[in-house]
Amino acid sequence: MLLFAADSQAISLSLGLKAFPLISAHWNTQPRPQDYSVTTASKTGWGYGAYTNIHLWKIFSLQTEVYFVNKGACHTINHPGMVWGDMNATYTFDYIEVPLSIKSKLYQYRNFMLVSAFGGYWAYLTYANYHFQNDFLGTFENDILEDVRKSDIGFLYSWEISYVYRFIALSFDYTYSMGLVDITMPTGQGFDQVKLRNYVHMFVLNLSFRIVGKNSPG
Repeated sequence: MLLFAADSQAISLSLGLKAFPLISAHWNTQPRPQDYSVTTASKTGWGYGAYTNIHLWKIFSLQTEVYFVNKGACHTINHPGMVWGDMNATYTFDYIEVPLSIKSKLYQYRNFMLVSAFGGYWAYLTYANYHFQNDFLGTFENDILEDVRKSDIGFLYSWEISYVYRFIALSFDYTYSMGLVDITMPTGQGFDQVKLRNYVHMFVLNLSFRIVGKNSPG
């Protein structure tokens, strides 16, 4: 959250909380297989966490965050020669993520601000579940935490509308993040594992309090 008075250029510090629903899916850099097809659908999830924002100079600030996020995707695998029909694989991943971003105030009208941000993140996997469903083979699910790469890194950008009143700021932002690490996952019985990457659309509500600087509560 970018939080500073319009006429202040001194360094200030804000602490905030955030919560958000999200839509996640997977992408990959590998060529698609020729003998079968994979259709990917998005999966809804949620997240919450905390952040600090340091107003450095004029319109720029540095923001660090820590949040829990629930990601995943649904895949339908179809092979023309399969007599038992489509296979459906659903992945659920829980991460603790640590983003770092530079934020810039683009426009201000009275107490309202338009802000953009760009940065990167590091994530650590804490839970991984694989759910398989097929009309002929049945349904089963496995904990695959030990079989999936634990760490992920990527980039993110966001657009934010913020309302500031004295030392309190309330804002809504849209954040897009994309992973740059291949995560090897099972796809179904008799099929090779695939390498996929995360991407997420987040719709975030933020509430922050300035604790150091002009108009701080202390």
